[in-house]
Amino acid sequence: MCRIEIRKLYKPNEYRVPSSEGVIMIIPVRCFTCGKVVGHLYEEYAQRVAAGEHPKDVLDSLGLDRYCCRRMFLTHVELIDEVIPFT
Repeated sequence: MCRIEIRKLYKPNEYRVPSSEGVIMIIPVRCFTCGKVVGHLYEEYAQRVAAGEHPKDVLDSLGLDRYCCRRMFLTHVELIDEVIPFT
């Protein structure tokens, strides 16, 4: 499981990844629309963005050309912490 969440800072083009105490991020294994396997790419994406690369350039180099696959990385919201108290 990948313990990384990317948050956009208030300054443009600056991104950070919280420490290991941060939120657990569970990215879906496949794109919801086209079915391409994308889950294994998230950890590399997060590391490279944390190193200072722009997310657009990282997604291009990882081969995520379709906007549906890019959406899986850019719009994923982790809700597990909100659901756990009700189980």
